[in-house]
Amino acid sequence: MIIKRFYSGFLNSENERDMVINMAKITKDTIVADVLKINPNTAPFFLEIGMHCLGCPSATGETLEQACAVHGVDADALVKKLNDFIGE
Repeated sequence: MIIKRFYSGFLNSENERDMVINMAKITKDTIVADVLKINPNTAPFFLEIGMHCLGCPSATGETLEQACAVHGVDADALVKKLNDFIGE
């Protein structure tokens, strides 16, 4: 994620880096692979709704909204689940 790469050279501690990453808000326009970069532990959320190809080219180019449309999933509900999980 751009924020992590940009700030990683300027932040002095692991806690400061974590704070920047946690400030990242996932939206329907977030690319699937970027969500996994923010927090790899989000993978089960995708798997449970049938998004099994997390390493394929689609994951690196599709937004959450596009992926949800293909899989018949409510994008707003998934975004909320992901943000709630990452914010914990």
